[in-house]
Amino acid sequence: MNKIKYNICCHTRDFPQINEFIEHHLKLGFDKIVIYDNMSIEPIHYEHEKVQIIRWNEKIVNFNTYNHYLANHNVEGVWTAFIDEDEFINTNGVQIQEVMAKFQHYDSLGINWRVFSDKVDEDNQGQTLIEKYRYYAPLSAEISKHIKTFCKNVLVQRFSHPHFPIFKTKKVNRSVKGEIIANAFCEPSHDTIWLDHYHMRGYEDYVKRQTRWIHILGQKSVQAVTDTYNLHKSGCTEKL
Repeated sequence: MNKIKYNICCHTRDFPQINEFIEHHLKLGFDKIVIYDNMSIEPIHYEHEKVQIIRWNEKIVNFNTYNHYLANHNVEGVWTAFIDEDEFINTNGVQIQEVMAKFQHYDSLGINWRVFSDKVDEDNQGQTLIEKYRYYAPLSAEISKHIKTFCKNVLVQRFSHPHFPIFKTKKVNRSVKGEIIANAFCEPSHDTIWLDHYHMRGYEDYVKRQTRWIHILGQKSVQAVTDTYNLHKSGCTEKL
């Protein structure tokens, strides 16, 4: 029996910690990491047999990168996690092959966020994202219900939403607990496998990224993003 392969598909732009992202997932045992570099000012270069960097020259990425990836990796025996640059898969240090062996009877697995804020203690000398950011939203928080998809490639028709795909047949996304997921949310679990989401890395960076997709930026738009930033930051009350 051929070994099942586990890949990652990710798009990024001007993300300073992209090497940390890659190295983190290589250590977990992923077979291939495909990075779509969406017009970063400094193009990404990372030499490794399991890493592929694709320069993607479109202003608005949407789901084109995910669908391009699927068109070129539509093969049996491959699972892919479709995640962002600031989403780090956490398995409590267990290799991905061992973790995913528990879910082979699934069509697709939805994995929850554990969202971190940019609050840093004065005595924290951490240099990496994982070392530096320690405050996160509790499991009971609404934001923890968000999922991203880790699915069997051959079952997916396309993506039209960043959190879940459209399947070719009547297949379903399931949570770690085995519940069917109908959209981008489910009862959260930070057991076995989840995503540590470092989406707050300073106010200015947050506003820049969140407003990148707003075509006409007015004061109201920026204020809405600011309000969301403050809400999420205040909700990250747990600490590692």
